[in-house]
Amino acid sequence: MRLSKKVLSLPWPKGYQREALIQMSVQCLQIVENKERLLVITFTVNRNCTRFTWKSSPLDIRFVLSKKRGYCGLVIKCADGTLKQKSENLHEAMYRYMGRDHVVCYPVFEPDSEERLMRFLKIKKSNNHCMEELNDWMVEAIARERYDKEETSGAFHDDDYASCPEKLPDGFMGWLRREVLPEDKLILYKKGNVHGYCYSCGRAVRAAGERFRQGYYATCPNCGARVNCALDGGNSFKAGYIANVAALQKGRDGRTIFVREWHLLRGETKEITEDSLQEIARYGLRDGFAAKWQREAKENYYYQSYRVMLDSWQRCRDVTRIYDGVDYIFMPEKWNDFFRDTCLKYCNLPAMIKKTKSYYMDIVRMLIDWVRYPAIEKLWKAGYYRLVLEKNAGIGARISWSKSDVYSATGLSKSTLKLYPPEVWERHRIERYRAAEKLRKQGMIKGGELAALAESYISIESFAGIWGKASVNKILTYIKKHGEDTYRDYINDCIDLDYDLSDTAALFPRDLKAAHRRTIAARQYKENKALQEKFDAVYKKLLKLSFEAGDLLIRPARSQKELIAEGKANHHCVASYATRMANKETAIFFVRRKVEPEKSFFTLELQGGRVVQCRTAHNESYDNNNAVKNFVNRWLREVVNKPLKVRAV
Repeated sequence: MRLSKKVLSLPWPKGYQREALIQMSVQCLQIVENKERLLVITFTVNRNCTRFTWKSSPLDIRFVLSKKRGYCGLVIKCADGTLKQKSENLHEAMYRYMGRDHVVCYPVFEPDSEERLMRFLKIKKSNNHCMEELNDWMVEAIARERYDKEETSGAFHDDDYASCPEKLPDGFMGWLRREVLPEDKLILYKKGNVHGYCYSCGRAVRAAGERFRQGYYATCPNCGARVNCALDGGNSFKAGYIANVAALQKGRDGRTIFVREWHLLRGETKEITEDSLQEIARYGLRDGFAAKWQREAKENYYYQSYRVMLDSWQRCRDVTRIYDGVDYIFMPEKWNDFFRDTCLKYCNLPAMIKKTKSYYMDIVRMLIDWVRYPAIEKLWKAGYYRLVLEKNAGIGARISWSKSDVYSATGLSKSTLKLYPPEVWERHRIERYRAAEKLRKQGMIKGGELAALAESYISIESFAGIWGKASVNKILTYIKKHGEDTYRDYINDCIDLDYDLSDTAALFPRDLKAAHRRTIAARQYKENKALQEKFDAVYKKLLKLSFEAGDLLIRPARSQKELIAEGKANHHCVASYATRMANKETAIFFVRRKVEPEKSFFTLELQGGRVVQCRTAHNESYDNNNAVKNFVNRWLREVVNKPLKVRAV
């Protein structure tokens, strides 16, 4: 729920300054809006506080509480004075924006504020100025608000996993024995690498010749099957698990489809029972929404996976990541009737399983995308399989998946999509044709040139400045003859230099390499000219620091050329300081003899009224020349750091 303008326009307390132990002040106000009483709680940071200062730039925050609606709104006052609305509890907000912990904070309440807060929370005593009770109230309010939103929209609740029947689907165990176990070709061998058990034929085996080795293939001495090898009790997944299997089940409401995922545990023999199944995840699908719950957690550490069973089902916000992946999925016999009146009623499940299996894609991820994105169904039915499968793999094109027709989803016209069969369209082709169609709509290319440009596989965006200056065919022919990279760099130089590319001589130079050399020189001149203008402005300001005494003088560097010449004469790197001086990051001065004012002597760098370095030929310091050092020190005293004259009163 968004806060009203009246609430957002409430004034904020001025900056709070107190002793170092006090972390913040708390102000509680009661306001009435639309016949509803609201409590506004403002936390103002004490900038002098030295406790818990891990947050470099703490912000003031404000909560708006409504007991009638059970609502908790958060407003953050940013450093630039702008306001942002969030939905976070006291603990999250204080830690993130103030760098404080609500359990051990040190607040000071403004008059009557703590009393108002205690009345709102209906408590008479608190160990920490109501902070813990206030956080608990907010946690409940936010959870209740989220639940109401989910109820209104039809989204899943955190405890909806329980609406899935616990009983296994009919025929599931028979399907495992018929479809999954025959594919389990593995020898589980014991230490010593000689004796083991073959799950292909279901018999004990003894290595003949070469011993069994972890992760390597061998031939079973009994049945002759080609099998993989795993050490009994080892870290290999196959040593403890046969596969990850899944099944579709309908929820008790009749509308929700659940995808249940299990580890099929490996026993001492080939036989399996219901006890061989360890449920690890559930996925709920319903009317445009998907949810995911896990019963097992996994951590990866040094190339090893550690799986831990959780105390209860936990809701996961990332529904697209299929836990551990699914190797086999059980499909109901009468899947058409099974899907009737559900979000998958138009899904041809057998065809989808076959297609995803051939492309090594995850069918569960496909079902989740089918439910969440209307474009998936339309593209799949129209035959644009590659676009859907690329999204499943996480490399999809920029397609509008929320659209409900192919043309709006792809952003391409009917005539363009008809150029190729649906199964040929993939991510790169979609993006290139979209870029070409954009140029056609802007009138830069003709309709007949669209396919030639899109299929050329040159970078359309890199040559954005030349489309419409000549025909696509002429541009492509020139690029093919002279090379894409050189021509692209030349065109970018021309655009930067404001050359008229409508001129054929500029657009298609006879000698591209020579023309490119000229544009490079012109760009360097332009860049140097802009730098010199900034340099001149700095020089004029530093000129007032010029100084003469005895037979020496000091003045600022006049130009980049002068810095380059100084560096060459004294064999040091002062030439590289031109940009820094133009940007006012440092100041370079030349110490000269009066009799030879243009001849290099000492080069000095000044920052903040302090000499950073002063060197002559081959980086020799002025510390070795007393005359120069005394002169520089006098210059610092009398010119650079000249004391202000105080006028007598």
